[in-house]
Amino acid sequence: MATNIETLGAIFDLSDVAVAVTDMSGEVCYANPAFERLTGYAAEDLVGNSIELLGDFDLAELDAFWSTVRRGRSWEATYPIRKKGGNELLITVAINPVSEPGGTPELLVGIARPAARGRETPAATLTRRELDVLELMAKGLSNRAIADELGLSHRTVGHHVSRVHRKVDAPNRLVAAMRAGRPRRD
Repeated sequence: MATNIETLGAIFDLSDVAVAVTDMSGEVCYANPAFERLTGYAAEDLVGNSIELLGDFDLAELDAFWSTVRRGRSWEATYPIRKKGGNELLITVAINPVSEPGGTPELLVGIARPAARGRETPAATLTRRELDVLELMAKGLSNRAIADELGLSHRTVGHHVSRVHRKVDAPNRLVAAMRAGRPRRD
C-alpha cells in the first residue's frame, strides 16, 4: 500500500483527535498520543494486539461491522470501552477503511472521542445496524421482514430489536421509534 503506517503516524501524531489504525483482522498497527490519553493504554500495549482488548463487543454487531468495512464502507457507533485500569468509558468512533483506488480495504482508521452523554439523543447510542433496524421498525416491518430487508437472520434482528428497546428504554416498537427520534442516515 502506497500510504504506509509511518506516513499516517507522522500525520496523526500531530492531532489532538484520538486515532488508531488496525489491519483488516483488527490488529492494532498504530495509536496516536491522543488515543493513548483517551484509553490509558500506551501505544506499545496496543500495537500487535486486537482492538478487542478495549472491550467485549457483541458478536452480531461485530459481524455487521466486518461485513460493512470489508465492503469499503465507513462505520460509526457508540461503544463502552474498558480503559487501562478497568474503568469504563463511552466513546463514539468513526471507522474508515483505507485502500488503494479500486482495491479492497487494507487498513482501518478509527477516530474516537468520548460520547457526549448529556447532549446525545437516545438514537445517538445506537449502532448503525441498530439504526437501520429502528428505521424499519418505525415503518411497521416485522422482525422477519427486517431480516429479509437487511440480509440478516431472524434471530440476529431479534437481538438488535432487544438492544434498541434497552438503549432507548422503550417497552415496544412504537415507543422506541418515538424516544429515539428520527434515525440519522448517512
